[in-house]
Amino acid sequence: FYQELMQKLHALPGVVSITMSKYTLISGESDTQGIHLQGFKPHLGHNPATMVQMNKVGPQFFATMRIPLVLGRTINQGDTEGASKVAVVNQQFVRRYLDGRNPIGRRFGIRGPRSADIEIVGVVADAKYAHLRGQPPPTIYVPCLQDVGSLGPMHFDLRSSGNPAKLESAVRRVAESLDPK
Repeated sequence: FYQELMQKLHALPGVVSITMSKYTLISGESDTQGIHLQGFKPHLGHNPATMVQMNKVGPQFFATMRIPLVLGRTINQGDTEGASKVAVVNQQFVRRYLDGRNPIGRRFGIRGPRSADIEIVGVVADAKYAHLRGQPPPTIYVPCLQDVGSLGPMHFDLRSSGNPAKLESAVRRVAESLDPK
């Protein structure tokens, strides 16, 4: 449903790019996760899990939101359920947990130290995540299409070449044509 909705919305006149995400930027919503980063040595007495903000995002998320790629690659159409698990991290993640070292190829797990099944494939610039004020937290972005069974409600972000308010009724019509509910 989400992929078909994205295709139909992208075909609307004036839509330049489109993506989806679990949490929209500056929404006040977020998901904090403890991850186990391979090779990360916490200070004595600290939890070996590192705390990060996590967002499930679709292809073109960074281009649509204009978050620059710093290193590696972003999430793309091939990052689906059958592909190797990947993630993109922000610069704050690299500074805090890797002392600025190249994270490409590093692995981490969400379920514990032995589940390092997610590979870091890219680094993006820091973006304001949940709030405008304050330092951006260490953030990981994972492809929403790699775990479609647990998606739940998603937000769609569109970038237009003109006044975005003029797209509102067309977006609503497209969504209702696919599912009246």
